Order: sequence, then C-alpha cells, then structure tokens
Amino acid sequence: MHGVKETKELLAAAGFVLRRILAASRDGLDLSDALQLALDKEVRAHISKAYDGLAQIDDELLSLDFDSAVDLTGALVDEVIDTLQMVYDDDRLETLRELLHQQLQLIVKFKDLADGQGA
Repeated sequence: MHGVKETKELLAAAGFVLRRILAASRDGLDLSDALQLALDKEVRAHISKAYDGLAQIDDELLSLDFDSAVDLTGALVDEVIDTLQMVYDDDRLETLRELLHQQLQLIVKFKDLADGQGA
C-alpha cells in the first residue's frame, strides 16, 4: 500500500485553517480577524507542516492505490464533517460520518470479494 501521509496532512491543515476562519467569522470578519489569523502560531504551524510536504504530494497521488484512495477519502469525510459541525449544530452529522465510513468499509469488502480475497 502506498501512503498518502503528506496529502492527508495537507487536507488536515486546510481543514484546520478553514475551521479557524469560520470561528473568526461568526461575528463578521474585519482586519483584526485577518491579522489575528495570520499571526496565530497554530495556524502558521499547520500551514508550514503542509507546505513542507507539498513536494511529495504529486508522487503520492501518482502512485495512489485503492487502499490509499479509501484512506484518503475517509480523511476527507472527517475534515468535511468537522467543518460542517462548525457551521451546523446538528447531532446527525456524527451519524452521517459513521454512515460514510461504513460505506467505505463496504466498498473495500466488495472489492476484496471481487478480487477473490473476501470470505
């Protein structure tokens, strides 16, 4: 299985920064919010970590295999649900997360069956 570590870190960093922007914009955005976000050490650390691995993302995506694609899709599901939870206070989002992960597991099982590996 090829890894998608750097791609997942970039996804996580983008999700983190987006959630920080959403949190800052709840009462509207102004210049002080923008400055606060730009100077936020945690935001900068996430962006820096993602940037450091940026060069490896092309290689990861070019060598993407089925298992890595499922892994990356699961990470994307988590980032999207985490971001939606910032906007919508709805317990059903956690249920949606669980259902989407179950669907991914079913896809893996069906592929294994098709490949003759499943029982």
